[in-house]
Amino acid sequence: MERTAIRQRLESGYKAHIKAGGTVGRKPEKIIKDDASLLNYHKDVVKNLKLGFSDRQVMKLTGKSSGTLQKIKRVL
Repeated sequence: MERTAIRQRLESGYKAHIKAGGTVGRKPEKIIKDDASLLNYHKDVVKNLKLGFSDRQVMKLTGKSSGTLQKIKRVL
């Protein structure tokens, strides 16, 4: 009884949110396919790497993860 009422309220809220133009679920991931756009998107990392900073320093300065640095270094 109570469970069905909760489910109905949630469902009506979802429908109202979607009708108002909202989205439900995770945000779509930004996927960068080619190397040039990857380097262009992470200009700050490329600049710091070319200046000779270590990986850890670049991660701290830019706030990027080690995986991102590895991708960029692979392209460079």
